[in-house]
Amino acid sequence: MAEATNPAAESFRPAPGFGVSLLAAALPGLYLLITSTTTLVTSIWPYDFKRMLQFALLLALFLLPTLSQRVREELGALLASVPRWIGFTLLGVCAWGVLSAAVNARSAMHLANSLSEVALLTSLVLAVFVVAACRRVSGRVFDRIAVGLLALTGLAVGVQELVAVAAAHAIELVLRVQ
Repeated sequence: MAEATNPAAESFRPAPGFGVSLLAAALPGLYLLITSTTTLVTSIWPYDFKRMLQFALLLALFLLPTLSQRVREELGALLASVPRWIGFTLLGVCAWGVLSAAVNARSAMHLANSLSEVALLTSLVLAVFVVAACRRVSGRVFDRIAVGLLALTGLAVGVQELVAVAAAHAIELVLRVQ
């Protein structure tokens, strides 16, 4: 008796750069999951730790095009498809942020912090293009990973909040009994 085969499963051959592009779905999802549910380093302020993870995530995202020619090609196609007026507008917004930081800074530390915010926002805009290029390479699998990690994050945060509420009620009951 011949075994039944699934033609869709047999015809699936990942495109070059498929695995690399899936990292663009997994890394931001893992970042959200980790920073929403845990504090990994207690010796520094949680905001600072999250900011350090943001920069590490952006660095990892920007390395993805260097690992895959297909992702590089898609990124180039996306950037080439951006109308010039949008490019000039984004450049103007970035320049306005730098000018605003320079004019409104009360000290060198304020200036450095403001410029780092401008750099982070500029990096986020560029990261959107990298993630979009990776999505073009990996298609539906990318969507499933991204949505799955978002759902997992929502569930983890929801469970965390429910446990906190249950613990608060338990403590309240114990204090009433005493």
